[in-house]
Amino acid sequence: AEVRAVAGFSAGRYNRGMRKSEPQVEHLASGCTATVPYDGGWWVGWVNELRGLNGQERTRSALLGALKDGIQESRQLD
Repeated sequence: AEVRAVAGFSAGRYNRGMRKSEPQVEHLASGCTATVPYDGGWWVGWVNELRGLNGQERTRSALLGALKDGIQESRQLD
């Protein structure tokens, strides 16, 4: 469940007053990467290695959790 941010991510940069952010690439513990931008009150994201695995949540941590769950479920189906 470890998540390591790259591209100079600082959690302090993201707050409720923000409208949009540049997409950040997150390295998930599963070995996959997720692209995660903030847009108009929602965190949106997708797993780069798994076509069709995307999500949208109000918080960044909820989005990353949902993407990790999706990765686990897709691997169980394989």
